[in-house]
Amino acid sequence: MGCRGALSTPALRALSDWHIFARLTTYLTTSGVVRYVVTYGGSEAG
Repeated sequence: MGCRGALSTPALRALSDWHIFARLTTYLTTSGVVRYVVTYGGSEAG
């Protein structure tokens, strides 16, 4: 049981780090796509 707990802590920490990284990547990708659409899509529409 103690060994399992020792293994789960780094795993949970890595999972939370990956979750933060994934959220940051999603945010940057979304903002980049929105910026692209606003810049190029807006100029074409106007």
